[in-house]
Amino acid sequence: MDIIRFQKQHINELDIPKEEKAAMLNYYEDYLKDDIISPAFAIKLQGILKGMGGIRLISRGVGEAWICFNHDFFSQHKKAVIVKIKDYIRFVGITFRLKRIQAIIDVNRDIDKRFIEFLGFKYKKKLESGFDIYMKGVR
Repeated sequence: MDIIRFQKQHINELDIPKEEKAAMLNYYEDYLKDDIISPAFAIKLQGILKGMGGIRLISRGVGEAWICFNHDFFSQHKKAVIVKIKDYIRFVGITFRLKRIQAIIDVNRDIDKRFIEFLGFKYKKKLESGFDIYMKGVR
């Protein structure tokens, strides 16, 4: 499993449903394309892109986690992925002196809610937009 620097073309390489791909491209255009500081990664297995994610720095001491994985890859490598992402969160938190990281999850995506809870995030509140916000202290 290779972890490399995330690039926009990785979104198109990832084998995910087209509505998820469209949502990721929108997220990139809205929040990531002009951000040269926020750390982001992509994961390849045997040369094939399997996932990507990062922490977008949204204010001093606060980051927002984002992630997108090929569904089959995640189900086959759940434990390894969770361990690597926990290490990544810890590293980014220390490097960028974050106090907390938030994640915004679609209320209809139970698998995403369970995943973010595995990473140690706690439910905070429901947003009017149909999303839930989860937070995790870093220090």
